[in-house]
Amino acid sequence: TKVVSTVTFLVVLGGSVFPVGDAVSRFHPSSLCGPFRTKATFLSVISEVVDSSSSGGKEFFEYMSSAGFIVPLIMILIATIGVLAAIIFAKAKLLQLTITQLDVEGVQLIHIHEKALPAMIELRRICVSSRARTSDNLN
Repeated sequence: TKVVSTVTFLVVLGGSVFPVGDAVSRFHPSSLCGPFRTKATFLSVISEVVDSSSSGGKEFFEYMSSAGFIVPLIMILIATIGVLAAIIFAKAKLLQLTITQLDVEGVQLIHIHEKALPAMIELRRICVSSRARTSDNLN
């Protein structure tokens, strides 16, 4: 349900990062029109912006693209997916146990109902005959 859709979204989002990154870094833009016509690749614009920014901006972008940031980020994403998978497994197991419990209780209720039904019919017969005698005594 909600957890499954969240995990699916994260997996699809993570899977789409690589093809988009490959397209941005490898494919050449149109040379006839567009904002990137004078550039060799789409990524060269980002390099120019980073090079023209302040030293703090350069350090930030260099850190964001370094292995010291990307590897822990990937590890955190993998751990998050693992935790969500464990939650899904636990909820599925709980649902299975609940279904089993309801089946057992349903069988017990049917057994009780089968035992109680003849007694209830007999009680109703006694009540009806008792009312009939009472109304005969009043007349």
